[in-house]
Amino acid sequence: MDPAHVALLMQGQWFGGLPPALREQILQHSVVRCYGQGAFLVREGDPARGMFALLQGRTRHVRWVSDSEEVLLHIGEPGVWFGEYPLLSGQCSVGSIVADTDARALFLPAAAFERIVEAEPRYLRPFAILLAERFAFLFRYLAQAHGL
Repeated sequence: MDPAHVALLMQGQWFGGLPPALREQILQHSVVRCYGQGAFLVREGDPARGMFALLQGRTRHVRWVSDSEEVLLHIGEPGVWFGEYPLLSGQCSVGSIVADTDARALFLPAAAFERIVEAEPRYLRPFAILLAERFAFLFRYLAQAHGL
């Protein structure tokens, strides 16, 4: 993997704070994928395929509220991680992640994620923390929106 991409990921609080052995496992079992503008990285309602870290480009994180209307929840910039909810919950994705520009992402397949946490169950906690941080972010966002 490109050292610049690793450096980008290391700047992030979540990835940079992981135990070195877990970081190495994630990097070792992941692949870099490219997406054209408008491509779905995650599609609402799909089962878990894996987890992503955006390396280049920008993503739009949305939820559909009708057949023709989406609600923008987040704009993803390089360094953002996503896709953990279906992996941890066993549920389908609750939103879509769309490439707003041409994008490159690190992709950890679901099977590799499962092997990592089965081999070392303590590694499940850092992934749960990522999900909890997302919950806290959305909770603050909802509270701010309610106050408007």
